Amino acid sequence: MAESTTLRRYSAAGTRERILRGALAQFAGLGLSGASLREISKSADVPLSALHYHFGSKENLFIAVVEHYLGGLAKERLELLAACRERASSPSVEDIVDAFIRPLISLAATPDGLEYVRLQLRPFENPSIVQQMATLAAPSALPFLNALADALPGVSRPKLTRAYRLMVWGVVHTLVDSLYERLTQQPALPPKKPQQEQLRRELVEFYVAGFHALAGGP
Repeated sequence: MAESTTLRRYSAAGTRERILRGALAQFAGLGLSGASLREISKSADVPLSALHYHFGSKENLFIAVVEHYLGGLAKERLELLAACRERASSPSVEDIVDAFIRPLISLAATPDGLEYVRLQLRPFENPSIVQQMATLAAPSALPFLNALADALPGVSRPKLTRAYRLMVWGVVHTLVDSLYERLTQQPALPPKKPQQEQLRRELVEFYVAGFHALAGGP
């Protein structure tokens, strides 16, 4: 009876969000294999039974965390890309790259967002997890690849996809680059908005130049 009452209490609105936030910190810091449901339950301030009730397993919880944060990021990116298409039927490479980078920097400027960026750089040895993450990322990646293909019709799809993936990992790594911080004594992601905007412009300029180089120049 007490267990049933506890589950009902912790099934209230907001519990799932609290679990996801607590799990994000654990997964970002320790990875999937290093994190434990017991520590996640402590971090989220919910009983262990609530984690099993909502998610069933640590792997399911991990995927739910990725889906939660990636979903919001993808939504904002696709909205920006759609706005570009409203202004021009074929957006420029600069517009496309900016629509990809801008939301990530905004997300990384929040504590939870920065943890999610760190999580993306974690190695994953579980093939099932790798495949599920690829499945989650594909729907938001394809519109950007299609837009880039329209803007750069002379570039083959495999070459364009490779360049897109390099941008994905390059931008993510830039925002949490510990070696950069050691070499420069500056944070990888500047704490103030004007400097974050400057970083965004620099990244957009860099990757736009790279995409144009694939086509032999602007």
